[in-house]
Amino acid sequence: MKPILLRGYIPRIVGISLILHLMVLFSQGQAVFNANFGNIHFLAANIVHKVGTDGSAAGNVTLYTNVITIGGQAIDCIVRTVAITNGSFQLPGSAAGGTIPFDYSSATGTGMSANQDRFFAPTFNFNSGGGSCDFEFEFILGGSYNNSTNSGTPVVLQNVRLNTYDIDGNGSINSNQFNEFGGFSSFTVSRSTNINNSYNAVSGLTKFVSNTTNNNAIVTDSIHRVQVEYGQISKLNIKVGSLGSGAAYFFLDFGNGLSWTGVTTSTPVLDLNTSTSGVDNQVTICGDAKRLTNGAGAGIINLTGSSGTVDELIISFSTASILNGNAEAFFPKGSNALASDSIKLGFSSSSSQNFTLSGVNFVVQKSVSGEISTLRFSKSSSTLTTAQTEMLLDSLHYVNTAQNPDLANRTFNVTVREGSFVTPNARFILTELCVLTVLPVRWIGLQVKANNKNQVFVNWQVSDEVNNMGYHVEMSYDGQAWIDLGYIPAKTTTNREEDYDCTFIKKMTGLTYFRIKQLDIDGKFSYSWVKKLYMDAQDDLFIWPNPVSNTFNIMSRYSNAKIQVVNLGGKVVMTIPLKTGVNQVDVSNLTKGIYTVRYTMENGDPKMLRMIKQ
Repeated sequence: MKPILLRGYIPRIVGISLILHLMVLFSQGQAVFNANFGNIHFLAANIVHKVGTDGSAAGNVTLYTNVITIGGQAIDCIVRTVAITNGSFQLPGSAAGGTIPFDYSSATGTGMSANQDRFFAPTFNFNSGGGSCDFEFEFILGGSYNNSTNSGTPVVLQNVRLNTYDIDGNGSINSNQFNEFGGFSSFTVSRSTNINNSYNAVSGLTKFVSNTTNNNAIVTDSIHRVQVEYGQISKLNIKVGSLGSGAAYFFLDFGNGLSWTGVTTSTPVLDLNTSTSGVDNQVTICGDAKRLTNGAGAGIINLTGSSGTVDELIISFSTASILNGNAEAFFPKGSNALASDSIKLGFSSSSSQNFTLSGVNFVVQKSVSGEISTLRFSKSSSTLTTAQTEMLLDSLHYVNTAQNPDLANRTFNVTVREGSFVTPNARFILTELCVLTVLPVRWIGLQVKANNKNQVFVNWQVSDEVNNMGYHVEMSYDGQAWIDLGYIPAKTTTNREEDYDCTFIKKMTGLTYFRIKQLDIDGKFSYSWVKKLYMDAQDDLFIWPNPVSNTFNIMSRYSNAKIQVVNLGGKVVMTIPLKTGVNQVDVSNLTKGIYTVRYTMENGDPKMLRMIKQ
């Protein structure tokens, strides 16, 4: 069959060529930027209310444009007012004209001073008994906000600090204010802090609460300050509130913050795949069982920085992502009773179950809240040791026993709680889920590859085409939202093998997923396997060896090309001209670490490569 050219395809544009700080990494298709602890600005001049008039009601959506620029790429931030309980937004007394309580931008007001416009500063009045407000921050590519969906293209920011000031009181009884955060790698307080911390089992966040009801008008006073640090964030949930009634003002400063001396406490870190960068474990699955971690054995340590006293292992996931009900389960391999010990994922209400693993009795608490399902593993009689937690992590396997599993990605967020603190999210990602038996066609194969023009060639084989109308070629950038690229009619309704293919004439960049949707004459449909393809350099550019000891090689097709070696801070540490052919580059003077090698091609467009110096 002659290849079909699908000309209606509009490619995704990824600004890799413009970004100095961007490492060539993706988090489920998300670009990763190194914020390097720089200031993130929530300015009154850059605020756009997208849903609601002023951000002060639950469900309101507010966009801040250009909160930070990294390597020439602007980053925007969506702030969603998720819920407000027993109170309302209210301006401070003597508020400056033109200000709003959703984000108060003036330096002063009654009972406060030293605010800055770049802080996110919501001001409230809570009713008797106190109240709270929940916010969600989501960082997106600048200019990508969609007014129809109220969303944008998500990005991951590495190395972010958040300072929260003025956690004190308003002078009234029980007016102790608090902030709640989660997923941070460390926190810092002053030596004479007025802030205590605890774990909020309802929100799943660490609660930092004032131990005084007195008000300090200087909002940046260090004794009422907490600084939390994130290795990486994309979405961030924050709860602010007060235990009592009256005025309560909050000041969130994303960045290094004002100079101070504090005491830093690191939280444990969970890494599900120690053989790759990052903390996620991404696997493919097709009818087999997949381990939560990348493996067990000597030298493989998933939980570092542990105190040795673990309260619980927590696994949460979107309830809607479990498409095959109780056919999907985690089971502890090594259990003596796998059938009864399987932890089925199709639950819709709270329940618990017990199982025994290597002589340790575990209890699993299941719960559903909103759109999120959660499993909490703990020891039935006491806290877990670090070794027992490692054993549990390594034993848990995912399986889908449905005869025809629904083709979709599953993402499980995995954390460990020790006392008041929860580790930053690590994710267990099932990137492919193949269909084992599909009617009315039998799938034989699916191949996706790039040709020498950086185009994509999709080829699939089937047999037993009974009542088959044709095929839709679909693609996705995240494995969840799919785009129909075109329709190809069936060749036959016989049981012989048939071969289909098509070529896309437009160029693509980044990680892309493909699948084929088969359409039956009566309207029923089925799916092929999912295949992924990473469209990288236009010239199939790479360096070798990598990791690098002293020198690496790079092939250049052009005589006037050059490379620049950029460190994680965005600084160019080497610039080297290249000749046509193989070039050897000496990096023996560089310190160990991760670098970006920026290769400038003949057309002036740079290409980013990742280099590890060992």
